[in-house]
Amino acid sequence: MTNRSKPSPQSDEELAQAKSRSDQLRKIIRPLPDPRYLVDVGLTYIESQLEYFRKEYGLDLIPEFQRGHVWSQEQQIAFIEGMLRNTVKGSGLVIEFNAPSWRGSQAAGDLSEEIQVIDGLQRLTSVRLFMDGKLHPFGLSVSDLKGTEFNPARSIFGLKFAVHSFCWKKDLLQYYIDINSGGTPHSQEEILRVKKLMETCEKKESRNRIKNSN
Repeated sequence: MTNRSKPSPQSDEELAQAKSRSDQLRKIIRPLPDPRYLVDVGLTYIESQLEYFRKEYGLDLIPEFQRGHVWSQEQQIAFIEGMLRNTVKGSGLVIEFNAPSWRGSQAAGDLSEEIQVIDGLQRLTSVRLFMDGKLHPFGLSVSDLKGTEFNPARSIFGLKFAVHSFCWKKDLLQYYIDINSGGTPHSQEEILRVKKLMETCEKKESRNRIKNSN
């Protein structure tokens, strides 16, 4: 039997150096925060979950930084067909929201408690239209699929709702820019538009600091 020696414990100096290096790397890599809440939502429960958001916090599906409804009907149908065929997975099923006062824990900030969609509006809209009978993947309706392995009511078909709690608008806008600047189909014009919104927030924040210091 081979004897395996245990690694030597790190000294306080080594631990401090490792932390310092990690802090430096975080400034370079800027890892994005995990959501505060993540839940699976079956297709038949999408509307009731959105209604809960609306009643408890208020709900804005198209905040000013969003692109609006830009998918064509063909793109919407293709997404639903992908869900049924199990080719849409992982992050493709995640809808991201921001709720500054999620479960009563709002910190200081300039955002209201209203929940806003950060990412996934096109996918969310496609699912809602499909469940409302306005999209027909493979030429089929929801009723055509009931009682089969492709019944949308089955738990295998659904989205994931991820809830963040950004309290400052500039932080929310920076997150939006970060997740949409890495190869996703957002035009440079769209990203620049959101960056201008963020610059406006920073200027307002700077004016407030000057005002408070006087």
